Amino acid sequence: MSKKQDRKKALKLKQRLEQKAQAKLSGVRRAVSAPVAAAKPVVEEVKEVASKVEEKVVATAEKAKDDVAKAGHATVDAGEDLASALHEATNVGLERAKTFVEEGISKVEDFASKTEKELLALKGIGPATIKKLKEAGASFKA
Repeated sequence: MSKKQDRKKALKLKQRLEQKAQAKLSGVRRAVSAPVAAAKPVVEEVKEVASKVEEKVVATAEKAKDDVAKAGHATVDAGEDLASALHEATNVGLERAKTFVEEGISKVEDFASKTEKELLALKGIGPATIKKLKEAGASFKA
């Protein structure tokens, strides 16, 4: 065979291979197009649901944030009420009473769980405060 015939033969072989490849590609496209078309509405529905879920999550987070802020104010108010009551019961200053409330001491009987040394270690608590507590009837852990 001549070179010209070899080239013709190679060209025909190349064309046949390209036709086969195109036929296979068309088959794959047909096979894939139906599931892809069926999946499109599902994808859109998932997007809608995700959007609604996101809105609910944001709303819930905002509500939780507000609830925490309200609870924080309520806790502060309750702490101030306890400190005020302790201040009146013991005749210690209001700031000292707030210090005790922060340590979990909200009534005279609660001092029995602490030693004088533990109380003296608290900011703003000195011997004069301990004396006032004793005068108010507080007793301390030995």
